[in-house]
Amino acid sequence: MIHDVSEEKKGFLIGWLNSYDPISQFNLMLSILVIPSLGDTGDAGYWLEKGNEHCNSGQMEEALQAYGHALSIDGSLIDAWNNKGMVLAHLGRIPWRAG
Repeated sequence: MIHDVSEEKKGFLIGWLNSYDPISQFNLMLSILVIPSLGDTGDAGYWLEKGNEHCNSGQMEEALQAYGHALSIDGSLIDAWNNKGMVLAHLGRIPWRAG
């Protein structure tokens, strides 16, 4: 499926991409251009990998959302729990209790 994108949106995207290093640009373009089939998105492994991609490209909030979605599909996915915890720790959002 090809999506029609207005020239204004293309200009914004290109300008936004120019502010990042080439590897980040490449990762972002892949995440935009690679549109999964509907069957793929129902798989917890797909969302775990998507979270890893976001995390590796510095998109921590998106990574948290992807890990959360993976866990909503399969709550026993240890890698998703681990990676979500690592991102939360990185963001300083783990509620610590003495105790």
